[in-house]
Amino acid sequence: MAALEDNDRAKDRDLDRILALSDGVFAFAITLLALDLVVPEVSGTTGGAFSAAFAGQAQRFVSYLLSFFIVGLWWEFHHRIFRHVRRYDTALMWLNILFLLPVTLTPYFTKLISQFGNLQLPVALYALDAAAVGAMSAVLWRYVSKGHRLIDPSVSMGFIRSNQIRMSIAPILFLASVGISFVSVYLAEVIWVSLFPIGAYTRRRFPLAA
Repeated sequence: MAALEDNDRAKDRDLDRILALSDGVFAFAITLLALDLVVPEVSGTTGGAFSAAFAGQAQRFVSYLLSFFIVGLWWEFHHRIFRHVRRYDTALMWLNILFLLPVTLTPYFTKLISQFGNLQLPVALYALDAAAVGAMSAVLWRYVSKGHRLIDPSVSMGFIRSNQIRMSIAPILFLASVGISFVSVYLAEVIWVSLFPIGAYTRRRFPLAA
């Protein structure tokens, strides 16, 4: 009996290590996003000179805020998955690593669109990176929830389906924005922002009730 309890505690610690690594990656990604915000260089000491220099960084701030909330959305997805996970296997560990890979690249692609947000290729690359994170979150949930493989057996099938639908919307939107970026870079970026009101709608349309 004691051996079984020790084994359960060891499994809990190992699952905690997966979550600790994931939370650390998210924290690091958000920190790197903030590090790109620098004090503007002002030529002169007048308020007008500062205002002009600060306004010149508007795109950088917009890119930061967009990515901050998108990374927050990925963290929410990850949290929503693992709050129901009760055990793990090697496949889950590597799927989680693959999920985190594009998260670590988000600061790089954010810097690209902050400097070249008017060009199609940087916008498409940012969208592809975001789509990869969203797709991996859907893959993660599919893996752990199929047949209640690694999640609590009490989780309802309705919850599993609703969560799968909600996690599939983000990668679809980002992939759609890649195609639209060939027509209009601005419209592609509008689609990114639309993710949040669409997400609010799907939360009402597909409520999660485990």
